[in-house]
Amino acid sequence: MADLERVDLTPMRYDPELGDCVPTDGRVTKGLPQIFWTDGRPWEAACQSAVSKLKDSHKNMKTVISNTAHLKGYALLDRCLQ
Repeated sequence: MADLERVDLTPMRYDPELGDCVPTDGRVTKGLPQIFWTDGRPWEAACQSAVSKLKDSHKNMKTVISNTAHLKGYALLDRCLQ
């Protein structure tokens, strides 16, 4: 099974002086759809796809949510066939 969740994405960058990631001045993306397996692991390819579609093609959030929902359906079908 997979769950579709909407998260807020804060742009980060690595700061070598702190040895950690810190927020950038970039815009926070609210409600970004992400797919997680029932054990809590993200489906990395689907999650990256949602981020890429939103940023690269400047699609609106409704389109990205719809596309990600279809990927979730594929994940369910794929698990049923295994």
